[in-house]
Amino acid sequence: MRIALVSIIAFACILIIQVSFVVSLPWPLNTMPILLAVTVYLVQYRGQYQVAWWLVGYGLWVDLFAIHFTPADSIAYAVAMLALLALLRKFFTNRSLYGILACGLTVLFIKDVASFAITTCVQLFDARVPSVEWSVFAWEAVFAVVLLGVCFTFAKRIDVLIRSQA
Repeated sequence: MRIALVSIIAFACILIIQVSFVVSLPWPLNTMPILLAVTVYLVQYRGQYQVAWWLVGYGLWVDLFAIHFTPADSIAYAVAMLALLALLRKFFTNRSLYGILACGLTVLFIKDVASFAITTCVQLFDARVPSVEWSVFAWEAVFAVVLLGVCFTFAKRIDVLIRSQA
């Protein structure tokens, strides 16, 4: 119960930072995938598999408050969550910086491909749907690498500090 409560509070804090602070930054800073990077880090490096549901929750949140009618983000983030869990079981089993970066970039790529596919399918029936901006995908990848590197570096130092105090 306590772990679930801490997880919900942490998700709410990261969600608030993502949707209220990051989105208000100037372009390209507003493309930072903070929630995705933290989720990949916690699941891949820490082994906290229950945190993978944060991706689905974020997708639902974005779709709930979006203008469009298709659940594109919910589906794309659900596919990203499934990809993350599948990649951890088969490919990225080590907990190195390279493993975290590769896993994060692969999950981001899969999420973006799913989002692109959904948007393309919707555009076939409704021309009012905006087209995909490829530069956003590139900036997301750059910021994902930076954020995952920061998570990896500082979390390791905090672990050392905590273990030395015990």
